[in-house]
Amino acid sequence: MTHRRAWAEMLSRDLDYALVLEEDTHYDLVDDRVNQTTYVQQLVADLATRIDPGWELVNLGRCWDFCASQRTVARLPLRRSLVQSLAPGCTHAYLVSRAGATTLLARSLPYVVPVDYLIQLLQRTEVLNGYSVTPPVFSQVRSNASHDATEAVECDPSERQKLRTFPRQAINDTDANLVQFLGTTWIATWLRESLFPSSSSGSAAISTSVATTERTDSRAGADGEWAKGGGLAAPQPDATTTTTTT
Repeated sequence: MTHRRAWAEMLSRDLDYALVLEEDTHYDLVDDRVNQTTYVQQLVADLATRIDPGWELVNLGRCWDFCASQRTVARLPLRRSLVQSLAPGCTHAYLVSRAGATTLLARSLPYVVPVDYLIQLLQRTEVLNGYSVTPPVFSQVRSNASHDATEAVECDPSERQKLRTFPRQAINDTDANLVQFLGTTWIATWLRESLFPSSSSGSAAISTSVATTERTDSRAGADGEWAKGGGLAAPQPDATTTTTTT
C-alpha cells in the first residue's frame, strides 16, 4: 500500500515523474565520477530526447530477472543499457511517470500480488510501458532486520529451466486472466474509494522533476527473444516541455 500512496501523492502534486525509493535502498555513487541523482536526471533526459518519451516505469534496481531473453533498447552512459524483459523483480528503486502512476493505481486493487510482480505482469501484457537499467543503478540492503539476508542477484540463473517448465504461452494465458481481474471488479472500486478517497503521503521517498521532448525512437531493429515472445509496449504520443529539478 505504501507504493500506492507514493503514486497517489505524485499525481496530487501534478508531477511529470517521480523517483520512488524504499527505505532499504542503498544510495551511493554509480562510479567514482557520477552520483545516482545526476545519473537518474540524465536518464530522464535521454528517455525524453532519444529513447521513448512515452515511458511509464524504469526499474533502477532489478533482481531475479530473465536476462537471457531480454531485449536491449538503448545504450546508456557508464557501460549500462536500457532493456525490456520478462520478470524484473525488486521495487526498491524505480522511476515512474504520471501515466505509469495512473495505470498502477487503477490496476493495483484488489491486492492479490506483490508490487514487483504486479509491475512485471503489467509490462508483459503491454498495459505498462516499462524498462529496466542494467547493471542496476541502485542496490538494496539485504539483512534479516531490513528485508531478508538472501542475496538479490540481478539475473535468475534458472531462467531457461523455468521457461521450459512454464512456457511463454502459459505465462501469456495466466497474465491475461489476472490482468482482466485487476482493477475491474466491484471490490477494487470499493477499496479505492474506501482506502484512498484522497491522496496521502507514504514512507517511500519521492524525488521529482519534469522531462519530455520530441521523440526519436531508437528501438527499431533491436533484437532478442523477448521481442519474439510477445512484443513490446507501443510508444505513447509525443510531448514537449522543459526540464527542471526540485
